Amino acid sequence: MRSLAAYLTEHVPDVLAIHGVDEGDALALATRFEYGWGYRGSEALFWSSAYRARAIHDRYLPAPLLRPFERRGLLCIEGECGGAALALSAVQFSPDRARAHEVRFVREQLRRMDGDALFFAAAFDPRLRLQSLDFTVVAAPDGGEELAIGLRGFAAGTATAEDAAFGGALRLTARR
Repeated sequence: MRSLAAYLTEHVPDVLAIHGVDEGDALALATRFEYGWGYRGSEALFWSSAYRARAIHDRYLPAPLLRPFERRGLLCIEGECGGAALALSAVQFSPDRARAHEVRFVREQLRRMDGDALFFAAAFDPRLRLQSLDFTVVAAPDGGEELAIGLRGFAAGTATAEDAAFGGALRLTARR
């Protein structure tokens, strides 16, 4: 957690998604860096004071067959930034064949979002076909699909993938 805090001190993002984090650690990061935050099943979204959250929705992805206790979450936040609507969402897909049901569910949720949106995914699945929902997808520049960011209403700038001490990181600059 210290290495992640050091990273945030150096980079200071406006919006940040962290996958595989405990709720207590997410609260500690939000408190230390004065971020707003939402949490769902090891997924956390953080945002600066420029973003005003109106509603936080935490949803379960469909459970894999014969594994009812292995549930993953989709975190969706509706709000505004600079007077314009902006939706944030984060998900971590399962690593096996159960992913097809998750992909359908996530597409349905993203389709419901109005206006500009940022979508953060771990274990990204290209079958999401986010382009058909007017998203631009930015994955790691090395072609890896482990982490990806979907943008709607933004122009993507430079993307940098890093193997940081706390895990993989995908940094992206974007403008409306």
